[in-house]
Amino acid sequence: MSRTQSKRRHKPAPSVSQKRSLKEVLTSDNAKFLTLSGFFVLLFLTGGSSRPDMAALIVLRPISILVLGYGLITLTASQMRQYWPVFALVIAMIALAIVQLVPLPPSIWHNLPGHSVFAQIDSILGLQDLWRPWTLDPAGTRNALMSLAVPLAVLVLGAQLGRDHQIRLLSVILALGALSVVFATLQLAGDPHGPLYLYRITNDGAAVGLFANRNHQAVFLSSLIPLLFVWARNTGRSTGSHGRDSHHHAGSLHIVIASAGAAILMLLSLVTGSRAGLMTLLISVLATGALISFIPPARSSSSAKKQSQLRRFAPLGVGILALVGFGVLTAVMGRNLALDRLLGSDPGADARADFTPQTFDLALNNLPWGTGLGSFERVYRMAEPDSLLNPAYANHAHNDFVEILLTTGLFGIVIASGFAVLLLWRLRILTRQGLANHILQIASLISLGLLTLASFVDYPIRTPALAGFCTLLLVWVFSDAQAVKRPNHPGKEFG
Repeated sequence: MSRTQSKRRHKPAPSVSQKRSLKEVLTSDNAKFLTLSGFFVLLFLTGGSSRPDMAALIVLRPISILVLGYGLITLTASQMRQYWPVFALVIAMIALAIVQLVPLPPSIWHNLPGHSVFAQIDSILGLQDLWRPWTLDPAGTRNALMSLAVPLAVLVLGAQLGRDHQIRLLSVILALGALSVVFATLQLAGDPHGPLYLYRITNDGAAVGLFANRNHQAVFLSSLIPLLFVWARNTGRSTGSHGRDSHHHAGSLHIVIASAGAAILMLLSLVTGSRAGLMTLLISVLATGALISFIPPARSSSSAKKQSQLRRFAPLGVGILALVGFGVLTAVMGRNLALDRLLGSDPGADARADFTPQTFDLALNNLPWGTGLGSFERVYRMAEPDSLLNPAYANHAHNDFVEILLTTGLFGIVIASGFAVLLLWRLRILTRQGLANHILQIASLISLGLLTLASFVDYPIRTPALAGFCTLLLVWVFSDAQAVKRPNHPGKEFG
């Protein structure tokens, strides 16, 4: 027997403690954080379009399912109880999509509202005995069902993160926002049909960043502004534990970074040419300034409180002045496409304003059951009036709530309304407990509100990237993470 064979034969097997340590590493909080962070990087690099035929879905969907499976292995019942409103929302949508794919007997299917034309066609073709699913577009509904793997994966992992990892994940989201800003800047300076545009169907020549649609980029940037100041407040307070001077300088540095970042976000939002982005930007600046202004000062002395009054309300005024200044600057430079489109005419936007009422009428004709998730494009073709026909087709209603009414009927409206009530209930609890202790939750509600407002004129949450981002905001809203406490000594503060 050779010496090599002897070594192989007597090589000790891994001990039980080693195996257990490997399991602990794979299920540790750091592993969950790194997995979710990597998943968000993948989401924003491949999930910036809402089209069901984009090639990146071949990679994104399987990885979403793998991440979901990994999260389900380590998910506990207590974590599900804490975030039960978010789990209830996602599970309800999954259940609705599954039910819409269940075949129905022809006697029921033909008598559903809006199905009379199909009953006549079946009678002519001799297909009266054919069983069909509730949805009018089974392929579209299956795609909608598969798309829910993304928010569910974010939910099951995000629900397992503690306060420190949630703040670190906030840094990851802001870094992805910075990457989108870099892409947008290079897109403006480069070829309008160049390789920096990640999707075949996009707004060529616009600063779309990591997205395919200028509206989605602008709304995303606007929603980062309140989160940026949460990052500055928490990071600045947590890094200055080695003394007053180090805390003072660290806090000041993070405030400067946040202010500069907010200025860049405002400027890029203005030059995207998105009217929805212009609306959400204005609300974001006002809401963030108000949030910062009304946070009680951490210092308790009466003189410090008097000195901090002006400083507390300064961010609101500075934000408004900065927004007006950037608007004037970009208008003078001729780059403010949003103002041009707002004050002028936009044939595409005018067409969307016209077919939204048509979609609403179509939805009323299909109540209370709806036409099926993901069925808008095919269903709208049947009812589109001749006056609205043009070379471009309507892929969505550009009003997500009207589209929800059309595709899910009263069921989707009940689910959305119930969840809105839960969010208001959560806001009431947070305000009672004090804004200073729940800055992350309040800022997440602001960002979530911006995405909701944009959904009245567009469909941002239908992109995988923003669907995951929206789910993360919901996790933050219902989390118990509290702001980092500041030592009781003078220093810079913005709230």
